[in-house]
Amino acid sequence: MNFNPLAEKQLNRDTSSPLRINLISDTHHLTDLTLAPWMPDKTYCSAQRLEWLFEKAAQQVADMTLVTGDLVDRRHEASHIDFDKRLRASDLSGAFFVTPGNHDHRKALKDSVRSDAATDVCTDGFKTHYLIRRENHFLFVLDNAPWPEYGAQNASLHGEFGEVGHEWLSSQLASLPEDAAAWIFGHYPAHKFVNWIADQGVLKDGAELHSLLVAHRDKVGAVFSGHLHKRFFAEIDGIRYHSLTPASVALTKDPGASNAETIVDPDYSPGFQSLILRGGKEYSLEVIETAIQRGSCSDR
Repeated sequence: MNFNPLAEKQLNRDTSSPLRINLISDTHHLTDLTLAPWMPDKTYCSAQRLEWLFEKAAQQVADMTLVTGDLVDRRHEASHIDFDKRLRASDLSGAFFVTPGNHDHRKALKDSVRSDAATDVCTDGFKTHYLIRRENHFLFVLDNAPWPEYGAQNASLHGEFGEVGHEWLSSQLASLPEDAAAWIFGHYPAHKFVNWIADQGVLKDGAELHSLLVAHRDKVGAVFSGHLHKRFFAEIDGIRYHSLTPASVALTKDPGASNAETIVDPDYSPGFQSLILRGGKEYSLEVIETAIQRGSCSDR
């Protein structure tokens, strides 16, 4: 395992304190904007926007930063290298972990944007799942993106967690202490938040993952995912699911249209989620969406 130099900035915090997490999802960074003419104004994935995002995230002191996939757009290898360059130049505090999305190039991602040392690692061929323990908080960072990735030969549109990961997660959840709180992070959601989401927008084996979490719902605090480019919340069978605000453009759906449409709000800037995990499966969520405006929501 290669260590990220950001680990040197890890805070010496009282381990009894609430755990502070910065979440970033769906940056779709791209150094060559000519490869994506569909992007509105060809700006949201630029280097300038990425640096703005890291600057804003660095203002939130955190124990760790998690990136839940689609760091780059359309498997662009050079963009992974550039992402890492700008990440290393940032002042993000705490440890750093990343899991791929359907647009990421797994080999390029692992060769450039490396995660810090985890408490436990599960390797399933090309997939790597992380368990990160901080006192009684157990964070599971799951690789549930398709293989091969976007645009590759025989690429799948469906994300899948897989049997190996399922067995590993099942064993880990079963062995957690009684007072533990488990937090699940991944790129693909396990279910549809609303009816207009296409089948390929959720995990192929999402029902199996949901059943596993329900079996341990006394320990599961919440589940966080990206991919949909829109913030959603749903509580199903006692499991709280959050779809994260994207760091790139948002998607919306016109009820009269057949597909989701890409929109740009002139007041919208790349966002991230600043999350405070507390014991007893309580948490508060602060979302920073623009340079001058802050929104917040909490769910107890």
